[in-house]
Amino acid sequence: MERLFLAEPSVEYSDEIWAFRDEILRYDAEITDRFAGCFHMEKCSSPEEWIEICDRLRDSVKCRDFGVIVPSHEYLLVYNPDRRILGIIDIREHIDHPILREYGGHMGYTIRPTERGKGYGKEMLRLALEKARDMGIRRVLVTCDADNHSSEAVILANGGLLHDQIDVDGTPVKRYWIDIKGKMNAKNIVIRRLDLSTSPDFFDFFDNRAFSDGSPNAPCYCNLWHMSSYEITELRRKAATADKGDDNWKETLRASAMDMIEKGILKGYLAYEGDTAIGWCNSNDRISYNRVGEFYISETPSEDLPAEEGLRKGIIKSVVCFEVAPDFRGRGIASKLLERVIKDASTEGYQYIEAYPNAIVQDAFSAFTGPRRLYDKAGFTESRRKDHIVIMRKSLL
Repeated sequence: MERLFLAEPSVEYSDEIWAFRDEILRYDAEITDRFAGCFHMEKCSSPEEWIEICDRLRDSVKCRDFGVIVPSHEYLLVYNPDRRILGIIDIREHIDHPILREYGGHMGYTIRPTERGKGYGKEMLRLALEKARDMGIRRVLVTCDADNHSSEAVILANGGLLHDQIDVDGTPVKRYWIDIKGKMNAKNIVIRRLDLSTSPDFFDFFDNRAFSDGSPNAPCYCNLWHMSSYEITELRRKAATADKGDDNWKETLRASAMDMIEKGILKGYLAYEGDTAIGWCNSNDRISYNRVGEFYISETPSEDLPAEEGLRKGIIKSVVCFEVAPDFRGRGIASKLLERVIKDASTEGYQYIEAYPNAIVQDAFSAFTGPRRLYDKAGFTESRRKDHIVIMRKSLL
């Protein structure tokens, strides 16, 4: 297998790409998803057209020309001596999308029909996991139809652990997670989106590091922002009837956060040093929140309508909370997180980013919405005030 390698689509492989396409059409005519992992190949009129599409899919802005909001990277599995293409695999940068987090996963792939049953799928996935690691992905979601035993064997051979089996339009689908081995560069702070693949790191952070200084904000999983006062009251009632002793509230809150992550409600970014999450920023569309600005964790906050009158989705991206592990404070982690929020909000077409620092912060524990100086430095300006909350905005127009 040492003669196999992954290559990005290029004109060097034009003839082989088209031969691959013709073989799929000839052998897999009755298969609905015969071009899995080969985005738009069937619709292309030339290999050069498909190569151009692959180039655009890697760009977070240009990929939207095809109705895609998650950048992805196509790779060819090439046999070295004769440059024959044996398979094609697509790696998505994240799964922060309803279809991807439910059953699409991080990867899709196809093996050339005349080369199936020779172990190439196993090797292609192994090589793709190395690419995913280099892209900063630490945990990969891979799925297959429950009756696709060959694909299941490929996943299992690469360390896949069965998460569950779901129904997708009447088809049983198995979902597997693969933890990518190998340390990343611990000298750099890396920012990653919160999604199902990074959710274990999110909970590890909030369970073990976020409040290791005895913060009164614990326990917290940053999900109350999305809940109405009624929903919070009901959550507390549920915790009161649970049989978990002193951990009732924490475990109930934790389960609620996991549910929100699975549904794509709770979103944000994690900061990593090496393999360890050491910081967090809660950021989402303004209309996804029931409140912004500070409130007391120990109390049920009053209602704050989800958005200003007439506000539509996709206008304002809000930044509602930061949490950095005590040992890493004062090292610019919040600034790095905010930089990523601004970059992605611009790419996603938002008009403004909004933040809500407290004008009368008493101590570090009451500054979880971020200090004003953080936003001043990033080019935010004061828009208005609501009691002690300063509403700051940065235009992306």
